[in-house]
Amino acid sequence: THTHTHTHTHTTHAHTRTHTSLYAQLCTAQQLVDAKTPLEFIGRLMTSCPTRGGGVWESLVALLCGADPGTPLLESKVRAILTGKMSIEVSSAAPAGYSSIAAKARHEVIANGTSWIHCPLDRALLLREVVGEEAFLEIETSMRGVSGWVYRESDIPNRHGHCNSHPNPALTRRFDSFAARAERERR
Repeated sequence: THTHTHTHTHTTHAHTRTHTSLYAQLCTAQQLVDAKTPLEFIGRLMTSCPTRGGGVWESLVALLCGADPGTPLLESKVRAILTGKMSIEVSSAAPAGYSSIAAKARHEVIANGTSWIHCPLDRALLLREVVGEEAFLEIETSMRGVSGWVYRESDIPNRHGHCNSHPNPALTRRFDSFAARAERERR
């Protein structure tokens, strides 16, 4: 009976740790959703899910898919998770008598700034619903192009004849839109 008690205690502790871990991940994801400034969101995002994976990432996506329209920076957050980048307004002080200069700087905030072209279609549709058709189309358009392997900057072909202007098709993916992807997958 002693062994049975030990096993039961071990299982109970493991269950408690798992429950605590899931709760912590959900709390972190909720903090990301509730972030009121771009810098707060970026800092939490880069710390908690630098790549697209893990419990915090899954919870964040789920929470954004059902987000309230009043969520702070909702469109920017959805854009960031889909494009891997986020724009931050940067103001520089100007000398007296001149107006200050404001510019938007785009920062790579997740997965080295790569687009999430493999976002499951059901989630993409939910995110489109949350931010609206027009905003989602703009996000989707910014994701268009070829992604994958990056070759040397000089664009001189490697020993296999591949370079940035002529990449190896086995190592790249072309993204047009989620609708085009759905059509290809339906065939």
